Amino acid sequence: MLTMAIDAADYRHAAEILAEAKRVLLVSHERPDGDALGSLIALRSMLRAAGVDAEAVTFDFDPRSGRYAWLDAAVPVPRWPEDLSAETVGDLDAIVVLDTCSYGQLESFSEFLRASTATKIVLDHHVTRDELADVYLIDETAAATCVLLTEWADAAGWTVDATAELGLFVGMATDSGWFRFSNTDARTLRAAARLIEAGLRPDEIYQQLYLADSPARIRLLGKVIETLELHADGALATVHITRAMLDATGATPAESEDMVNEPQRIASVNVCALFVERDDGVVKASLRSKRDIDVAAVASSMGGGGHQRAAGLRRQGTLDEVKAHVTAALLEAMSDADSGTGPPQKPG
Repeated sequence: MLTMAIDAADYRHAAEILAEAKRVLLVSHERPDGDALGSLIALRSMLRAAGVDAEAVTFDFDPRSGRYAWLDAAVPVPRWPEDLSAETVGDLDAIVVLDTCSYGQLESFSEFLRASTATKIVLDHHVTRDELADVYLIDETAAATCVLLTEWADAAGWTVDATAELGLFVGMATDSGWFRFSNTDARTLRAAARLIEAGLRPDEIYQQLYLADSPARIRLLGKVIETLELHADGALATVHITRAMLDATGATPAESEDMVNEPQRIASVNVCALFVERDDGVVKASLRSKRDIDVAAVASSMGGGGHQRAAGLRRQGTLDEVKAHVTAALLEAMSDADSGTGPPQKPG
């Protein structure tokens, strides 16, 4: 699939649609991460400053726990459908979908989205995409949706206030692993530097994101490390989280964010997978690779998607069943890459 760069004219066209809209709703994927929350908060703030009646919603999100509780407390976003629903949202002229282009990641909202006659705009940086919008602003080379949002703001001439700056930086910093993942490029660093020049304090945001864990999360991390399994001479690592582990530690599923990256500390590990057992009979798998292996291709083959180095999927079944199936697929992809029979890999 070809990389899609976004022209300034396309950004301005989308901005004109929103400027003419009487009411706009912003949404992102279920269980939002920092880039999803940051883009919701930032775009809502910028549109309101431009005189647009804009609201944002999240779903499958418990703001009381996890890494982003402080952000939700500082800049609350209504939940769908608890705070805002199809019955109460009112007439919409436009819907902006941020940080995803997949109905599979919008399950709680997909029926409403399909039925709505509002103009639909997507701003995203993922490879996986469905036909769900009228206007697509997609660039898979961007490290984060919030990087794209800074460019959209420039093209549209939107005001970026302190709230928008906070959201933008959180999105960039988290999706780049605090600027250490392979997706971190000069474009990302330049966008972040502009926010710092405007007065934003990275150290304060880092403390809120990464130095404010609950005791429950640390206990859960200890149990996750105990589940470590190594395959392919240590090149593939798997870990998992069961409902029993969550109950025993008092942690929530949201507090498992980034635990998939822990096995990458092992020098031999190239690919790692975290499997999380949900209470609805679904197992969520998060996949990561350091190099060579396109985990998005593996995830896409099972209905998931994401980036070449970071992807995810959900499958019905027991933890053991899903773990065995996904592990086998990863081992096959690694074997194909070693033998040169797999698809060509893009750098970084």
